[in-house]
Amino acid sequence: MQVQLIPILNNSLVKKEADNANFTECYTVTFNSNKTLSLDETVCDCFQVFTKGWVDALFRLRNWLVIPFKLKSPPDNRPFMEERPKISKGGKVAFFDVKEINANEVLMFADDAHLNAYFSIAIFENGNKKTIQASTIVNIKNNVGTMYFAVVKPFHKIIIKTMMKKIAKQLS
Repeated sequence: MQVQLIPILNNSLVKKEADNANFTECYTVTFNSNKTLSLDETVCDCFQVFTKGWVDALFRLRNWLVIPFKLKSPPDNRPFMEERPKISKGGKVAFFDVKEINANEVLMFADDAHLNAYFSIAIFENGNKKTIQASTIVNIKNNVGTMYFAVVKPFHKIIIKTMMKKIAKQLS
């Protein structure tokens, strides 16, 4: 299972948010599984693979460091979900608002004073061949956003690739 960087698909919900974005990426992983993927379960799994460990600790540190800049953080300092909610438009997934949803994809959005971030998870099935795609769009609003994303970007890439590998392994 190799995680690959690909262009964001034209028919993706997140594609329309990519115009004039400061950062766009889409990672994909394909694996074999006899399990039928549920979009809700897959999205929840993506956010739950890091409830313990170095990524959770990194987010807790981030939440503490951004206090002086008045950037948004989860109210309980828990960046990831421990519960498994039904995902619906207008609802929440971890620290994201659900903007759109269809049969294959959930588009989430986080708006803050320094940047807007869109995150999409899509699943595709062709028999036992399963594909999961995670797309990120970032629109920077100001100098704080530029500085913040310069620090976050290298970790973001590692986190997303690690998440994709863990989910594929878990669902295989």
